[in-house]
Amino acid sequence: MHTTALKKSIPLISLPVIRAVCGIRFTAMSPNKAFVEVRSDTGTWELRAFDCEQVHARIIGKVEFIPNALLTPEEFEAREDEIQLGFPEQVSDYATSRIRILLPEDHHFMIAGRSVDFSDKIYLNGKLVAEIGTPGETRETTIPETASVYITTDPVGGELILLQQGSNFVHRQG
Repeated sequence: MHTTALKKSIPLISLPVIRAVCGIRFTAMSPNKAFVEVRSDTGTWELRAFDCEQVHARIIGKVEFIPNALLTPEEFEAREDEIQLGFPEQVSDYATSRIRILLPEDHHFMIAGRSVDFSDKIYLNGKLVAEIGTPGETRETTIPETASVYITTDPVGGELILLQQGSNFVHRQG
């Protein structure tokens, strides 16, 4: 996905990816570090051998998602037969998406991002860690909000699983 296409898809699916990318390494954050694009078409990003000490990872690619559903991590797992791979914003105004990032266990990481007029709940390794607005199934039940999110974390078993319930009715008409 090109940068322009990525910017257009940010409102619904890119937020978990951007959060993970913007602050992938909390202890090594430096404004002078370059970004390296890491792509995946499977919803899982392998960063165990990535040099987080020297560069930031910009995670780009497809995510696992269930369209037209706002699910907890347990509910998402229970509906495994409905999981699609791709870009939810092309299918639905609201969805639950999931990404997996494989990381070294002996490091601390930060997930950071900014949401503009968007609504989502973010779960990290099964725990609710952020609520921005209120995701809903319609424009009337969605409450958009603008917020910045910063979450520090350690990988559990070398893995971060980021699940996002998101709805976007604000940016659909220009």
